[in-house]
Amino acid sequence: MKSKPSRLPPGAIEQALQSAALALQANRMAEAEWIAADILKAAPQELRALQLLGTALLAQGRGKDAIAPLEQAARRGHDPAVETQLALALKQAGRAEDALERLRRAIKRRPPFPPAFFELASLLASLGGADAAIDVLNQGLTLTPNVAELSVQLGFLHSGRNEHAKARAAFTHALASAPRHVDALYGLARAVQAERDYAQAVEIYRRLLTVQPNEAAAHIGLGVCLLERGDKDAALKALGTAVRIAPRMQGQALTALTASGRGRFWLRVSDAERALKNAAAKI
Repeated sequence: MKSKPSRLPPGAIEQALQSAALALQANRMAEAEWIAADILKAAPQELRALQLLGTALLAQGRGKDAIAPLEQAARRGHDPAVETQLALALKQAGRAEDALERLRRAIKRRPPFPPAFFELASLLASLGGADAAIDVLNQGLTLTPNVAELSVQLGFLHSGRNEHAKARAAFTHALASAPRHVDALYGLARAVQAERDYAQAVEIYRRLLTVQPNEAAAHIGLGVCLLERGDKDAALKALGTAVRIAPRMQGQALTALTASGRGRFWLRVSDAERALKNAAAKI
């Protein structure tokens, strides 16, 4: 974007900072960018403007451009939030090792900044370091035990390793501080389902669906568990609901309907498909 000439009269920096922050909150990133850039023409060392500019650029997918203002802000502020943003900019620019270094620095700051632990674990996991990611999350949870997002991320990492009991414990811990957390409820339902505790899984899926009724994947999970419990009519209704909400999931719902050993015996897949469509139409 072509920079605009500075229009800030003397004493207007604070007002401009507020305007940039409001634009950022309203997801008007280009506007936040040029306001912050305008401030920096009048006050090149303004820490909040550097951070706002970097944040706006990062949100526009311009991580490479965001590095310079965020580096300057990080040098001056020693703020783990800025260091975490800088790490995200470095990651976006393809500099994963530099991002790791910044995040490792950020998690040492006190008081602890939970998003730094979250982002470091995410990056480590994406690079194949699941063990290290789990260690980072446990470290973060030791320091900030009530941050649900860390527990949820830990739960999904354990689920990916088929460590269902550990996943179940992590999701349960998340729900203790955030009882309506959709991802925690879904993760817990999946972990319980994997342990073949279908009765409890049904209960958790239904609890999730009271929070987010249009979660199609939860309706499919509920349908699978109901089939395993022999409740064929309720299962068909759940799977039909999933198809009505998300038609693209028809194949997944059909597979669930026909694959269960406790489900109805279908002479032809087309019969199951017809039953599923009829169930969806009745919702």
